[in-house]
Amino acid sequence: MPSIGLADKITLDAVKALIGDANPVSGDLLTLFKGLKLIADYVDTLETKVGTNADGAGTSTLFARLAQLAGYTDSLESGVVDLQTSRVGAQNDPASTAGSANAKLAYIIANQPKRKSCESPATFTTSNAALQTAVNYSGAGELIGFSCRPSVAGSNYLVRITLDGNVIVYGKLTSGTTNPQVLSPTWASGAQNGSQAVMSTGNTSPNLPFKTSCKIEISGDGTNSNTCGYVLAKEG
Repeated sequence: MPSIGLADKITLDAVKALIGDANPVSGDLLTLFKGLKLIADYVDTLETKVGTNADGAGTSTLFARLAQLAGYTDSLESGVVDLQTSRVGAQNDPASTAGSANAKLAYIIANQPKRKSCESPATFTTSNAALQTAVNYSGAGELIGFSCRPSVAGSNYLVRITLDGNVIVYGKLTSGTTNPQVLSPTWASGAQNGSQAVMSTGNTSPNLPFKTSCKIEISGDGTNSNTCGYVLAKEG
């Protein structure tokens, strides 16, 4: 029967020293139990730094940092929603100069200059000494041609042009010719009254844009007639 040898005391003491005390105060690599203590301390430190999923937002643990990042993400998402709602707006926002970006874009589109369509030249004749309405148009456009032709040289006649509710031409004229007379380049300066030379003989007339309305009135002298010609360009 084989024999079993027992270690001598010196060997046993050396092994015991390598195993060390079962409850070391600190860990290191000098004994087995101190090595295990070192590993346990590392694990405890790691658990402390990781934390739990119940940790509030902060920087003390990994879960706290994740909660902080989640809060940042929520704030960013909220800001994006607010930006889209209050600043960008919806595609159906009503046109406005003080609303969202979509509202301002709708306002710009709605107020783009519209194409003007020119009507054929038209005329109006009257011998009445009181002003008679030749044109009374509601809408936007441009008066791109206007002239008066009295039937008798030396006769008097009145002209009044009102654009957007504002009288811009008002004069009582004495014509020295039966040739057509157009708006004078000086009509816009000074008071538009009987002494204002609002009409002159020529071939061109300044263009007069308007936004809401155009009204043209003329008169004769009670006996002799006066004929005005005009061309309107209407927006549409």
